[in-house]
Amino acid sequence: MNKEQNSVNSSADSIEMAQFGDQQMKHINNGTQLQSAKSKAMTISLIRNKKQVEDIYEYYKSNEIQPEEKLKLLQKVYNDDVDEHSADSKEIKKTEIVLPGFYRKFHEAIPIFYPNTPGLLFWKGWVGLIILFFFYEIPIYISFDKDVWEFVPEWAIILIAVLALLTFSFDMCLEFHMAYYSHGNLVVDRAKIAHRYLQSRFLFDLIATLALLIRSIISTYSERWLYLFFYLKYPSLERISFQFGEIVMLHRRVRTIFQIGKVLAVLQFVFIVYACIWYLACLYATNKGYNSWLTHEGNFGAISELTQIQKFFYSYYFSVGTTTTTMGYGDMQPLNTFEVLVGMGGILFAVLIFAVMVNIIFKILEEYAIYDIKRYQQRLIINRYMMVKDVPQQLRERVRQYLNEHWYQEGNRDTQGEQEIIGQLAPELKAELQLASCGKILLQIPLFCTNFSRGFLRELSSSIQEMNYAEYEMIFLGEDSQFLDDQSIYFINVGQIAIFPNNFNKQLLLKKLGKGDYFGEFTFLTGFERKASAQALQYSQLYKIRREDFLSTLAKFNEDYEKYWMIKDKIEFQKDFSAIGQCYTCQSTSHYSTECEVTHLVVDVNKLIVFNQDKQDRLKFKRKEKKKWQTFVRIECFKREQVDNIQTGVKNDMEQKLKEVEQGQEHLDDDEFKKFQNILKTNFDKYTNQYEVKEGLQGMDQAFQFTNYFIENNYANQSEFINTQVQMKQPTRLSITRSKQVSQQRSRQSSVQQ
Repeated sequence: MNKEQNSVNSSADSIEMAQFGDQQMKHINNGTQLQSAKSKAMTISLIRNKKQVEDIYEYYKSNEIQPEEKLKLLQKVYNDDVDEHSADSKEIKKTEIVLPGFYRKFHEAIPIFYPNTPGLLFWKGWVGLIILFFFYEIPIYISFDKDVWEFVPEWAIILIAVLALLTFSFDMCLEFHMAYYSHGNLVVDRAKIAHRYLQSRFLFDLIATLALLIRSIISTYSERWLYLFFYLKYPSLERISFQFGEIVMLHRRVRTIFQIGKVLAVLQFVFIVYACIWYLACLYATNKGYNSWLTHEGNFGAISELTQIQKFFYSYYFSVGTTTTTMGYGDMQPLNTFEVLVGMGGILFAVLIFAVMVNIIFKILEEYAIYDIKRYQQRLIINRYMMVKDVPQQLRERVRQYLNEHWYQEGNRDTQGEQEIIGQLAPELKAELQLASCGKILLQIPLFCTNFSRGFLRELSSSIQEMNYAEYEMIFLGEDSQFLDDQSIYFINVGQIAIFPNNFNKQLLLKKLGKGDYFGEFTFLTGFERKASAQALQYSQLYKIRREDFLSTLAKFNEDYEKYWMIKDKIEFQKDFSAIGQCYTCQSTSHYSTECEVTHLVVDVNKLIVFNQDKQDRLKFKRKEKKKWQTFVRIECFKREQVDNIQTGVKNDMEQKLKEVEQGQEHLDDDEFKKFQNILKTNFDKYTNQYEVKEGLQGMDQAFQFTNYFIENNYANQSEFINTQVQMKQPTRLSITRSKQVSQQRSRQSSVQQ
């Protein structure tokens, strides 16, 4: 028995555990919001450690511990999982150690800067230029000594050094307050930002800044090789270059110039470095007593006797000639073994760098021209198609002009590629992207943003379609059944739209709409025919929402569905257009411009009825006599039968009452009997007149109204008939009363005789 009970308990616990896991996984997969972020994280953690949770349930079942202890064990599993898998807690702990005391207050007082903001990008551009300048200057300074800048004033050198130190120091502080993106999510937590910077680039920036500071403080030349540590700033320079590359990506020409500029910057650095290496090799050969390029009097004389900046320019000249054309021009040539080795190395390196750079520049130019190549191929395809199908020349030209205009306005967009890439996003991220790109249109239309919920607009944004219309192309025709219309609402992104009446009189312009306006809302909401027609005045890019998609999405939101029907009923029954717009002419919300009293003749039927109540003299007309069916005669006869039946019933009731009174009131004297008789007579006359006279008058009125149909029933005959019926009933009542009196007199006489 215990085994069976244990098996039942174990199966129940397993079922409970399975239901718990399935329920939580269902919540996670469906994106359901849990009670808090902590509960969601705990649920995910327990599912990840399902084996340990099952062990806890087994222990709970076997040892019969309290539920509170079970919750503590589950909480311990969650805490261990957080310590093992979540790096957030570790980051916060490390950051708390690094940011103690007063610096924490100062750290929290500075706001968080968001990436890709205009001000921040301008600052990063300035930092990148300074880094690039020192990248070029440090090899020159190390090779040609500080005298190379003897032509620059001393105050300018100090100003440049101070400005560079302040820039790099402030940039390091700024990095502790700069938000970043992690897995597509914006991170604004100060502790995480600080930990990320400390873990990635802080040490490099600090060493590079210290190297620049040492150069400014120490004026000796022997420590110049320490300045090479400044090149640890290269990750920061690469990051800045990537940020600007993302910005100029959408601008084809600017992107090409930026990419070519990067290539030229790299070549410039190569030229400077090779010039420095060439000069150091020649200087070493001269010190060893060899005949050198510096001491040889060539076309430029003895270069060793020139200034340091002149030596640099001649070295740079040889470097450019060697590394770009892989040969010199003969005016400068190596004269010893060291110079020959350096020259050969430069030529070999130039072959590689020249091939790489040429290939890069070729790809950049090819990418720049890929748009034109693609359009040329598309033109070739459509022209070949029209030639094979023998399309008329006029239509061919229209097609070409439309495509040229469409491609010009579209730019370098790839609509098909856009949809493919968007389809690769996660559902939640895809919905946010669609809401940010197309959903903002819904927030600009008062019809949607003021009447429907945010969740409904988020769902509806996925149904927005982009449409392009050429110049003078019809968008919809109001009453033309041959023109297919899906009853959509349109929002103008680019271009101008003309609204004109449905009589196809395009010269009568109701309204000219531009960017930010919308139209087609009446049919979109009501489903009725279009009240006007629309045409594109120039190339226009519109966003539309089909009514079918709108209703299918609306069915998922009950409150929004009720609001929609409320708006529709107001428009249809109350003529209240305040929810969808105003009249183009008088700005009224009670009608549309096609029914405006200012420009149209609108007849008010109610006013005509009230103010035109002229009395009309009707002509006398003798109706035709129809005696075939005698319907009214039959109705009158039926009424008479009913009256007779009622009178007979009343008569019988009164006679029965008189008999009962006669039997029960024999002791009354003559005076009392007469009084009672008068009362009965009065009541009987009331009942009789109630049915006879009233019905008789009704019959008399109808008979009088239709005397042409039933001539016999005129007023005189009807009155005589009523009087006759009354007289026929009175003797009956008198005979009953007389018999009563005779019986009473006989009874009195017999009593007297006795």
